[in-house]
Amino acid sequence: MPRIFDTPIFTNDQSIDRVLAAGLPLTIIFYDEKIPEDLKLAIEKLAHKHAGEVLIAQIQKKGNPVSSQRFAAGREPALVTLRDGQPLTKAEGVSAGDIEKHLMYLLGKGPLPPQSQSASQNQRNQFRDHKNGAKPYVVSDTTFDQEVLRSDQVALVDFWAPWCGPCRMTEPILDKLAGELADQVVIAKVNVDENPMLSQKYGVQSIPTMMIVKGGQIVDRWVGALPEAAIRGRLSVHTR
Repeated sequence: MPRIFDTPIFTNDQSIDRVLAAGLPLTIIFYDEKIPEDLKLAIEKLAHKHAGEVLIAQIQKKGNPVSSQRFAAGREPALVTLRDGQPLTKAEGVSAGDIEKHLMYLLGKGPLPPQSQSASQNQRNQFRDHKNGAKPYVVSDTTFDQEVLRSDQVALVDFWAPWCGPCRMTEPILDKLAGELADQVVIAKVNVDENPMLSQKYGVQSIPTMMIVKGGQIVDRWVGALPEAAIRGRLSVHTR
């Protein structure tokens, strides 16, 4: 069970991976020498109000270059939100109101807020894992439209669940493809237990169900765990 935090926490290059592993949606605030007082009060209020739902972490940009580079933190105060270790939104020069908007979107309770100018195009490349390269992108009922249907890249969507054996068999394949094809393909994972609206919308009855989306349209779809060569072949038809 994730630990409940009702106040913001401070982290750094050495402890950021433990924060990412805390099991909660995460909002990271990057600041310069000191967090402005209005932001400090807003962050404390939000952390208390949404205790148990979200974790708010603060990193001083100066002195923590690894985290700043890893999350492509821009002009302070900068903000990054993540779910299941995967990025959702990014912004720089944020105000107290901006932080609340991003946090509500992270929790699935608000619309997608404005982001940094290049974030929508470069977000997946900016958030490459510092050890393993790009990873599959976790999407949900609230982010599917933006990250898959409106993507300027071909998307391979994997409808899966943690208890599904065949889903686990394809997991290392998708991890590998995400790293190799980051400039061509978005590998998106949808947990069917957590996103029933998407499962119902696309008629997912057995898992893994995978579909290839291009230009907002489903161009291929299959059910079951295919070998790596077969998945590559089906992707290549739409990425030439």
